Amino acid sequence: MNRPPCGDEEDLIRGITSAHYQQGDISGKFFAGKAVSVNRLCRTELAAALEIFQRTLSNPDKGVSLEGYATFKHLPLKEETLKYVSQNKDIERDFHVVVEQDDSIPDNPGHAASS
Repeated sequence: MNRPPCGDEEDLIRGITSAHYQQGDISGKFFAGKAVSVNRLCRTELAAALEIFQRTLSNPDKGVSLEGYATFKHLPLKEETLKYVSQNKDIERDFHVVVEQDDSIPDNPGHAASS
């Protein structure tokens, strides 16, 4: 599916779970997975995005909890990801991050995913 990318100046938010947050540090592989989900703050207010993250990311049965969140603009995210990949050869895939609009989740109008 080819979806339009989010604008470079668009504000995005990503939940940080205990899986990516250890002893006060965020894992460098925070965005290394395929189809990493974020929310577009132009479509979802911060409080609503955090409620969605709490509901969908936390999994007490597996010991996963929402620890925080990160906000960023799309362009710096793309630039920082390219820099990280070039400096870390342990990344499992050759990737770049472009966040695409994704309206496939009816109760989350701000959902977007990296490709």
